[in-house]
Amino acid sequence: MFSSDFPKADLESFCAQYGLKHYSSKVDVTEAWQHRTNTPCFTCAYFRRAATNRTALELGFNKVAWAHHHDDAVETFFLNLVASGQLKTFLPVTPLSRTGLTLIRPLLYYRETEIISMVDELNLHPLKNPCPYDGHTKRQEAKELLRSLQGFNAEAYDHLAAAMRFANAELWPAKCGKTELADKFHAFGSKSAKTGRNNAARSEYNFLYDILTGGFL
Repeated sequence: MFSSDFPKADLESFCAQYGLKHYSSKVDVTEAWQHRTNTPCFTCAYFRRAATNRTALELGFNKVAWAHHHDDAVETFFLNLVASGQLKTFLPVTPLSRTGLTLIRPLLYYRETEIISMVDELNLHPLKNPCPYDGHTKRQEAKELLRSLQGFNAEAYDHLAAAMRFANAELWPAKCGKTELADKFHAFGSKSAKTGRNNAARSEYNFLYDILTGGFL
């Protein structure tokens, strides 16, 4: 999926400066994807995670570190909210029960601008992302949308970050289906009958029951 001139040698050289060996695996993302969705992003991410975890286990490691920063977490939270109606994002530490690995994100409390400043200060030269979809994803759209929201409210980012920390509580009950509504009304009607309900109240009950269960549709 990446370009044929992927800078593998540059990565190996960078790691060697710190006495580290660079490991890599080849995965045919295009073949695995087969155009089942608009972009191969999910398929690519899945196989990258799987390959990394497999290599970590083969080398006897029990932790895998990802380089997500604070902006990534907030943008993921925002994207999940507007794209799938879920209040969730990734965590600083995530145990992977099936493999026994622990996923850590050491940079998660740093803003993207802080990391860029540190890269400049250390005179590092990041490699350009070779993915042909870089800059053309839903995640990038969410990033730009969030940036525009800060024009509406300069504290929009900070408010999302605050909401992200308290997103596990149920804020609103789930919508009842027709069967559940019918059961609730029957239970209410049974209780009212025992207390002696008049004809007007019975008519009102039947009218509401028909509306909520689709009797008039």
